[in-house]
Amino acid sequence: MLRRLLQSIFPKNNRDAFIPAAVGFIIIFIYARHSGIGVSPDSVTYLSVARNIHSHGTFVDFDNRPLVIFPVLYSVFLSVGMFLTGSDPLSFGAILNCILFFKVIYVCGWLLEKLPYRSKWYKHIILSCIVLSPCLLEVYCMLWSETLFILLLLLFFIALRRYFKTVSIKSLMLAALIAAL
Repeated sequence: MLRRLLQSIFPKNNRDAFIPAAVGFIIIFIYARHSGIGVSPDSVTYLSVARNIHSHGTFVDFDNRPLVIFPVLYSVFLSVGMFLTGSDPLSFGAILNCILFFKVIYVCGWLLEKLPYRSKWYKHIILSCIVLSPCLLEVYCMLWSETLFILLLLLFFIALRRYFKTVSIKSLMLAALIAAL
């Protein structure tokens, strides 16, 4: 049973994406271990809304104003993390971003396997570029909503691909749900 679960999580044709994903995880972990998770004015808003959702169940920021200019899903995501871990997002934010970066790299590897022309060299070069991308490294070292939405965008591509292959209502609804998030 465990073997089947691992095969569904790590398909045989994408096992080689595990190493770049693990390297990306380690790089973000080292960056965050050195200086902690980055906080910007946007991060302060996400944190305060997540804390208010966790404590009071309200979608208000540090000024007690409703959250209107920022995506609410990321604050809800952080508050769910607070419920599950029992700690503040500043404490688990680095590990959360490590996991999200790992998933982004792994999903990119899976998407590269679905291209009509498959080359392991090409796949390794593209995944290495993703792992070493200064832009992505900066994003995943910060407590920003982009960390979650990049992964959701890739999952949307997968769901849309599935819809185009099956043309079923179920796969269309899955793609719509991911797009709505």
